[in-house]
Amino acid sequence: MKVILISVSAFTFILTSCHPPIQEDIKSRPIATKANDPNKPALPVATGSVAPKTWNAWALWADGIHAVDDGQGHGPDVGSEEWARALDHQLNISDKSGHGPDLSSSEWRGAVERILHKR
Repeated sequence: MKVILISVSAFTFILTSCHPPIQEDIKSRPIATKANDPNKPALPVATGSVAPKTWNAWALWADGIHAVDDGQGHGPDVGSEEWARALDHQLNISDKSGHGPDLSSSEWRGAVERILHKR
């Protein structure tokens, strides 16, 4: 297994060449975690302007640009359905009635990416 350490702001993330397969249903996806969380193992993360393809790497990429937490590291697990709903709400992807693309769909991810690329 190939492991690469990258320091991004205050967090250190671990990139590996092995990661879980992409899963279709957000509820069945493994939760992406940051390496500085001592209670959870780190999963792959990609950084830069190009959004990663896999859900876990994409969620960590998106959270790295727009953290879904209270500024002290408290918030939903990155990549969870709760995290996706919070990101959707914070970025105003869906309207106040909840109408918008399905969470984690390619349309939803595209809407998130368009907003995040402007930052």
